[in-house]
Amino acid sequence: MIDSDVILQLIRDFMRQTVERQHNTWFRDQVEAGRQQLERSDVLPHDMVESSAAAWRDEISRKVAGK
Repeated sequence: MIDSDVILQLIRDFMRQTVERQHNTWFRDQVEAGRQQLERSDVLPHDMVESSAAAWRDEISRKVAGK
């Protein structure tokens, strides 16, 4: 008879592998979607991204300074 600890470990391994496969599939899909956006020139200009990031950094700095 198989020990219950062995069964539990097999289940954990199976679940870990399943989650890893699902994550890898999701990640590859995200990369492919990004590549397609780039091919369509459906991207944000650098200046817009930098402006948004600067505003975010300023907001975080104010929050940290307020602590």
